[in-house]
Amino acid sequence: MDCKEAAYLIDKKDTEKLSFWKKLTLKFHNFMCKNCAEYQNDSNAISKMIHKIYSGKQCLSCEEKSEMKENLSK
Repeated sequence: MDCKEAAYLIDKKDTEKLSFWKKLTLKFHNFMCKNCAEYQNDSNAISKMIHKIYSGKQCLSCEEKSEMKENLSK
């Protein structure tokens, strides 16, 4: 698996369930590739923040904005 396919699967997993083998291959790739592992962490942080926004809230609080900035800068 190359980084382009890994990024595609990282984004795809937010909307679809990945097969066992795709998950395993992605996990192995992320273990070997620091950049893709960081991309997945950032993607997860963004997804969590978006979920918070659309779970009844209109906008992020100052604390939530700071938390998002901190998570994305790691």
